[in-house]
Amino acid sequence: METIEELKVHYNWTEEDEENLRRIAWIGEKYKEEFVEEFYRYLENFPDAGKYLRMSTFQVHDRINDNKGG
Repeated sequence: METIEELKVHYNWTEEDEENLRRIAWIGEKYKEEFVEEFYRYLENFPDAGKYLRMSTFQVHDRINDNKGG
């Protein structure tokens, strides 16, 4: 598996990219629970998804809430 540094080189990741990501991180934080739920719901449309996913949507939801202290 490639390291994060190798991936950054491969995709020409810059310090500007890093700063831009930091500036919009609040969006991901704000919508993370909704995103994860919708993403897993979307993946359920693929018959083979269960072969690769070990957690149900509910387990993911519980994990997010545990991390939020909820």
